[in-house]
Amino acid sequence: MKALFLFLGLSLALMDAGSLTDKAYRAYRAKNYIRAFKLYREGSREGDLKAIYNLAVMYEKGLGTEKNLEKANVLYGMVIMALQDNDRLNDPAVCKSKMLPYYYKALSKLSNYEENLEYMQKERSLKDLCCESYTDPFLRKCPAARVVKKEDRYRLENFKCHLYRKYPQTMKKLLALHSKYREALTGYRPEDERLRREKIKKNKALKMQIKTTARPIIEAYLKEAETCVEKAETRGELKRCTGLFYSRAADLLQPGPKPIVESEWFFASPEKKKRMAKENRKKATPDDKQEYLEKIRRYFRSSPLKNPRHSGLAPESRATNTHEPVNLESSSG
Repeated sequence: MKALFLFLGLSLALMDAGSLTDKAYRAYRAKNYIRAFKLYREGSREGDLKAIYNLAVMYEKGLGTEKNLEKANVLYGMVIMALQDNDRLNDPAVCKSKMLPYYYKALSKLSNYEENLEYMQKERSLKDLCCESYTDPFLRKCPAARVVKKEDRYRLENFKCHLYRKYPQTMKKLLALHSKYREALTGYRPEDERLRREKIKKNKALKMQIKTTARPIIEAYLKEAETCVEKAETRGELKRCTGLFYSRAADLLQPGPKPIVESEWFFASPEKKKRMAKENRKKATPDDKQEYLEKIRRYFRSSPLKNPRHSGLAPESRATNTHEPVNLESSSG
């Protein structure tokens, strides 16, 4: 029975918050709605998505509390917001989640309540994604990618087809770890400090697994980047060599959608662009090459899932969960 209440995104809170939803469900079945409401509220404060959904139901039906449709829909919206995090609406892994029926129900309730076509479209997109007959279009161009399990086929096109051919088992394991990490990022931060620390600790362990698994491919990328740097004739070419390495490594190490970050060039004034272009045309000296080689090697040895903005060559990625814990007191009504 306990496994029934595992929720998406808070792997560490399973025992604490999961047991709360167990108790809440038993109280609900016994028609002790006041106790069920209190337990679901407590579970929601620990970030349990199923508790948040069931709390919305209690508000919607006026069970254990006063009926409050506005609060109910705020909570349904929080469930959907968690689904939208890290592009989960395009992530086949969500189709294997025990939260999937609740996502459907929350979308349906919000589309009916707000008469919003956006929710209807999201519900249809989710059903299409999770349909048994759904096939990723990338597989037609790259059959080798079929080695990846169906639930782990998130944005297969992020990787060149030759990676699936040359490193089939590595890519299979890596994308499975990517799915686990995106799942861990979904949801809300628990209020309890101990649960927060444990969740962070487990996520760090997952990051290290991802880096270890991706290491053979990144090593190959590193060798290509080193060769590129050695052959570079200008500083602009040095930047392109290292930028390509960072971009490739980021695809392997960052399991979610890549944020769009505008380059310094985009915001530069015409005068500054001229200075930058002049700098890029300067001849690459042996010292320049050594500096860039040290940067990419240092990145290779650094902690995982970091895209080093400090290098001045690659934008920083902040693909992390920033949702605060559920605060029912701040809801209107």
